[in-house]
Amino acid sequence: METTQLEYYRRREAQARKLADSAKDDCARRVHLTMAARYSAITKTDESRRAG
Repeated sequence: METTQLEYYRRREAQARKLADSAKDDCARRVHLTMAARYSAITKTDESRRAG
């Protein structure tokens, strides 16, 4: 994955965590945290592949 794509997913993860922090509804908070975890997994998987 290109660096710009990794940066995109890192930004999306940060945004999702920020939205989770400000969410007043528990369901919305969980959805944002789930998305943040998925974005994080994408970047970690790619970093693992690069490391060999």
